[in-house]
Amino acid sequence: MNTVNKMAEVISIISGKGGVGKTTLTANLADALSKKGKSTLVIDANISGANMGIHLNMLESGADLNSVLSGKDTYDKAIYAHPYGFHVMPSSINVAGPSMHGFSAVISNLVGHYDYILVDTAAGTDDEVKEAVKASDSVLIVTNPDIPAVSNAALVKRLTANLGKPIKGVVLNMARGEYLELTDKQVSEFMDADVISKIPFHKNVKQSTVFGKSVIDYSPRCPPSIAISSLAGRLCGEEPKNSNFLSSLASKIPGLNR
Repeated sequence: MNTVNKMAEVISIISGKGGVGKTTLTANLADALSKKGKSTLVIDANISGANMGIHLNMLESGADLNSVLSGKDTYDKAIYAHPYGFHVMPSSINVAGPSMHGFSAVISNLVGHYDYILVDTAAGTDDEVKEAVKASDSVLIVTNPDIPAVSNAALVKRLTANLGKPIKGVVLNMARGEYLELTDKQVSEFMDADVISKIPFHKNVKQSTVFGKSVIDYSPRCPPSIAISSLAGRLCGEEPKNSNFLSSLASKIPGLNR
């Protein structure tokens, strides 16, 4: 890595429960940020159940976050270049890490090298998640628009508040536009946080994972790709583009704008 003295923003991407698509979103968001010219590092901070390597088709690695935290390897040996242009620090998919103690020190060595560091955490509110959030500048909460997922998301929001970390917003992932789904307004009011992105459910997301690609690369014009690219732009402080086109597209998806 070259030292460029960048002011990296470290964002923990968290969820109250598993299965909401948090890791898939993180991997695709890294690609979207990279395509916008932002130097990006993804860290798989789920040391007890890592699977970012599966999403990024990077199953064979030597050093990883687990070995760095255990003192076996230095942090620079555990960073790998992904073909899409961003960097990845994976965790072991075979051996659970002992603890996240020392994660803040790892982050402090990396902040001068990137524009964005995305930390994919475990689900829930255990110590793994706490250590990741403590080391971050802000958090992005991912949930599905249903009552169980949003209820658990509210718990992780409380955790971030207790740790004094600001919330960039809530992402409603895998939205199907079904009648019983919670609306953006309902989620926002229940969590007392802004819904900043709504990612539609689409078969191409799962297909892209199977083929080891980002959905943006696999199907750049499908609704999730457009939504994730828009989310990346929002994180970068860009003004919304093609708003009329996006509104028109969203209007064709039943229930999406409820």
